Amino acid sequence: MSQAIYPQSPAAIQTAQDYAPTPDEAALLQRTHEWRAALTPFDEPRLRDILAPDFTLQIWDGSRARQNIDSWLDMAKNHLTITAFDQTGVNAQIFGDAALVFSRFSWSGRIDGRAFSDRGFITDFWQRRKDNWRVVSRRSAPMQQIQQLVEAPLPGG
Repeated sequence: MSQAIYPQSPAAIQTAQDYAPTPDEAALLQRTHEWRAALTPFDEPRLRDILAPDFTLQIWDGSRARQNIDSWLDMAKNHLTITAFDQTGVNAQIFGDAALVFSRFSWSGRIDGRAFSDRGFITDFWQRRKDNWRVVSRRSAPMQQIQQLVEAPLPGG
């Protein structure tokens, strides 16, 4: 079976460049790093400083139930053991007191003793509240979702 070759999209054909965050973006990326660091070892007070009270976590297409801050922290504290977590390609786009942070992720660990591993893409929505960035929403596209996209027929194809 031959593999189809598709032309690149308008965004993909742009000239490659290194990401050079602005000072505001760098501060936001530091908060992203603090979030990751607060997961292992689990630091609930620090996580509650980073996550907004109305924080939600959900996969990108909304096909799984949304987790609020309390259910997510309960899962992370009582059911989840993270053995590896990596975020790469982390970059931010700020719109006044709102921002998006995009990244690739890979992680592994155990949920209630059962091993898992996954990788994919994350989009975090942040708001600046009283000069402090707090994440309001995380949407992730794990491999299962990406595989569905890979297997979907292209328009007109």
